[in-house]
Amino acid sequence: MNRDVFFYEYENDTGKITRSGVTNSNSWGSYKSSRNLSIVEGKADFYTQYIVNGIPTNRPTFATFDKTSVQVGEDTTLAGLPDPTTVTVNGVTHTVTDGEFILAPTSAGKFTVVVSAWPYLDYSEVITCA
Repeated sequence: MNRDVFFYEYENDTGKITRSGVTNSNSWGSYKSSRNLSIVEGKADFYTQYIVNGIPTNRPTFATFDKTSVQVGEDTTLAGLPDPTTVTVNGVTHTVTDGEFILAPTSAGKFTVVVSAWPYLDYSEVITCA
């Protein structure tokens, strides 16, 4: 009997799930053997999960800024970052290697901050400075 077979592919070195999908049981054997990737029967979400010791695992999340509203001359801190972490503020990219990013606006405005480091889920925050 033909049945649906759910599968996912992932990178061995990072655990990053590169694809997930479904095929039928009649073609699963040939599909699996024709691929030069780590491919597993089962379900996994390539956005929210990664593979740890062969098991789909929820990707960790970053801590948040200690404040999302500051005054000119005041700062806000994002701590506990892995090394390295990419932090982009209004399109300007910074590499953080000491575990902490401090935003100290010198003028009023809104600052869109995007934080990335594998395997963490990307984090985005708007900091308002008055």
